[in-house]
Amino acid sequence: MMYLNSNDNGNSHYHSGRFFWMLKEIWKILTIAFIIRLAIALFIPTVPISDCGWYNKTAISIARTGTFSIHNEPTAYRTPGYPAVLGIIYYIWGEKAIFGYILNAILGTLAILLLALILQKYTSGWKTVIWAFALFPEHILYTNTLATEILFQMLILLWLFLIIKRKNIFSAMVAGIMIYVRSVALFLPLLPIFWDRKHWKRYFAMWIIAMGLVAPWVIRNNIVMNSPTISTNFWVNLWIGNSSESYGGYFDPQHPDFSTEIEQEKWFRQKLLSDIMKNPFRPLLLLPLKFTYFTFPSITPAVWGLAGVAGKNTIRFVQVILTIINSLLIILVILILFRKKLPIPFMVIMIYFLGISLIFFGADRYRFPILPILLFIVFSSIKSDEPKE
Repeated sequence: MMYLNSNDNGNSHYHSGRFFWMLKEIWKILTIAFIIRLAIALFIPTVPISDCGWYNKTAISIARTGTFSIHNEPTAYRTPGYPAVLGIIYYIWGEKAIFGYILNAILGTLAILLLALILQKYTSGWKTVIWAFALFPEHILYTNTLATEILFQMLILLWLFLIIKRKNIFSAMVAGIMIYVRSVALFLPLLPIFWDRKHWKRYFAMWIIAMGLVAPWVIRNNIVMNSPTISTNFWVNLWIGNSSESYGGYFDPQHPDFSTEIEQEKWFRQKLLSDIMKNPFRPLLLLPLKFTYFTFPSITPAVWGLAGVAGKNTIRFVQVILTIINSLLIILVILILFRKKLPIPFMVIMIYFLGISLIFFGADRYRFPILPILLFIVFSSIKSDEPKE
């Protein structure tokens, strides 16, 4: 069964007339989704903590000095895509987190629109899925986080939509931006090869273009950090998930102070290799735990999205509710996949992000990019829809 064929033309589901018809069909959903997210952004004064605090500081550095730095020192610990976007907003409107939250409200609503455009190709029950996406609590709570989640998810949907439209150059450009936002997208542009092998050269060329867009960042790191790297958190994350101290999920690693991020990376690499030499089977034994942390818990949205405005007990209560909702969703996904064939592009993308989590560590943040696919699996099944050809 072929889902993405090369014969899309002016008569496809995505021509302009279809687009405006679709907007007429879902404008109420988009309006309600945006109002909810905007209200969260305007009336819940969340404080940026953890990764959000890091992104906030680097965005301020970009806004004030035009440099990607933390504590006045150049950094490559994470890629600069999201801090650059946030830094531009800070430069124009002021260094207030609320502007980042408003941006998330806009991007979250745009993600809903893009999912609607994509799903019309696969199911007649797309509107039910869009309602679920618009009202899903986890997605709403991420509005008030100065983190990559909403932007990255929206870019994935935009990239997939452009792949479907055969907009090769634009999809390659979006792929490059995705990598700048989160380095886990490094090999994402190659995934279409798995469902359209006939045109593998096209997708490989698009990946090369995306890598070309990322090249200036690697060159910068080679000059500033003395290492041609995309990020300086590869080995620390690999250590978190595979060391003698690992338990399958994320924890804050303790380590000596280092003068540079590169020295820190080398230290974690040596520690990990030493641990694996002592117990080579431990990473394999951790795989079931990583899978569990990837699939069921929903911890981060409550911790980050309610920081500074809710007490520990309230946050724990919200975490329990979100985890119950997500666990039910995952259980239904597993049951449905036993009897229903998933479109190959969706399956490949799901496997990709699961693989990332199994390589590093299990976390709800690795699952969040595929939330639209999980909702598609469950809510398109309510009407017993079969995927469209």
